[in-house]
Amino acid sequence: MNVRVISPNRRPLVNKKLVAGVFAVVFLLYLGSRPPALVAYRDSGEMTTAARTLGIPHPPGYPLYVLIGKSFDAVPLATGASRLGVVSAVAGAGAVAGLAAISAAAWGLPGALFAATLMALNSTFWTVSTVQEMYALTALFAVVLFGLGLRLRNLPSTRHWFAACYLFGLFLGNRTDLVLWAPGLMVFAWPKNWKRVLPQSMGFGLLGLSVYLYLPLRSARGPWHDWNHPATLENFIGTLTRKGYGATLDLLSKNYATGELFVANLVVYAGHVWASFGVLGIAAVVWGVYTAWKTDRRRAQGTLLLWAASGPLFLFLANMPPNPHALAIVEPHYLLSDIALLFFAAEGAAALFARLNGRWVPVAACAAAMLQPMLMGRFTEMSRRWDVMLYDFAGNAFRSVPDGSALIAKKDVHLFSLWDAQHVENRRPGVKIVSQGIAHSAWYRASQKRFDSGLRLGPLKNKAGFEKFLKENPVPVFATPDIDFPDGLVPDGIRGIAARFSSAAVPGDPTP
Repeated sequence: MNVRVISPNRRPLVNKKLVAGVFAVVFLLYLGSRPPALVAYRDSGEMTTAARTLGIPHPPGYPLYVLIGKSFDAVPLATGASRLGVVSAVAGAGAVAGLAAISAAAWGLPGALFAATLMALNSTFWTVSTVQEMYALTALFAVVLFGLGLRLRNLPSTRHWFAACYLFGLFLGNRTDLVLWAPGLMVFAWPKNWKRVLPQSMGFGLLGLSVYLYLPLRSARGPWHDWNHPATLENFIGTLTRKGYGATLDLLSKNYATGELFVANLVVYAGHVWASFGVLGIAAVVWGVYTAWKTDRRRAQGTLLLWAASGPLFLFLANMPPNPHALAIVEPHYLLSDIALLFFAAEGAAALFARLNGRWVPVAACAAAMLQPMLMGRFTEMSRRWDVMLYDFAGNAFRSVPDGSALIAKKDVHLFSLWDAQHVENRRPGVKIVSQGIAHSAWYRASQKRFDSGLRLGPLKNKAGFEKFLKENPVPVFATPDIDFPDGLVPDGIRGIAARFSSAAVPGDPTP
């Protein structure tokens, strides 16, 4: 039997009903499983603080996310943290709907629905679509860029090429790892008249990248959240290159030789693909690669390059040890490579359904029956509707210390939750929060001085640093349980969930 090949239409039309239907279903799924408050995921607390106060988060600054988050924060519904969660839910549902629309126009409805289901139920993607982070937006932007690339492959247009260049530059303002997709997109979308349009293309790309001017302009106004203070040219460049991250940058990979952990990371990544796609999904991906190679080799090569650059190449460059902490950092980065595989899955499923001569409806019904119990179990697993851990942590930490005291937290989840609670929700403004991880940074010390914290800051890496801090700051000093306790430093006692480190007079218990 000859294989029936489905190739992209010359003039694909967007099925608006399909887009609306898929978006509504997936959005309600993510909306119903999102947390009511700040969630303990990566840098969620920092990103909500930056977005809601128009601040400068850690390098490279994420200006597009900050601006989009601020626009959603203006909607007077629910809590601020919940509104930032809606940003991710909208972006996640939009990415799935976009994948379905592009795939349906190119290869037909059955393959589109198959791939959209795989994407919507992908546990990693589901997670980032319910937390206050930028990864769901990156997925949406990647789907948009793939759709533009596919259109340019079928219907070359200078106008659409310029639009793609502008959007690519703009989308880098959300996450810079999207640059890994540049080679693959250029393989199947590069214009034949590139010599003539190259100057304009670069101009439109730079116009999109101009969103990064938010960093020096806003930093010059002196916001409270002003990581690395990119108002100066040197600091601005340091932020863009991530050199301004300082000693807080996760340098785990520097402890290993280049490529030493590549195979171990590939094994973990393979497990992620198996869990996310399953036997049917992987079969559809393989058949999609074969079908694409037969119908449009250049497009197949470009899509494979998208996957290879954002998957294996990224893992090689990251070189992170496969431990729980490092895997939590790497896992959301799998999604760019997943999206490339999902487009192959849509094409492969469409070709496989075509071999059934239109008998895809019963097959789809059987697949839905198989997916139903997984979906029910997955919702219970993925639901964060009652996740108030960080809200409770911040409340308990603040209840443990009196006004006027210094409260030291390490960094990341615990510290950022306290930032969000105090500087966004205005809880316990009388407590002086100190970051152990960045207390030595010049920009952090300058920021604290600018906002009159009244504390003298310095490195808090060892016993000597803590003793100097205690001597120079005659206030009650406490620390959250997550800090790195230096050798030889013993707390004076425990108050609530905080360890006490000074004998300064402690007023009465704070009001909860």
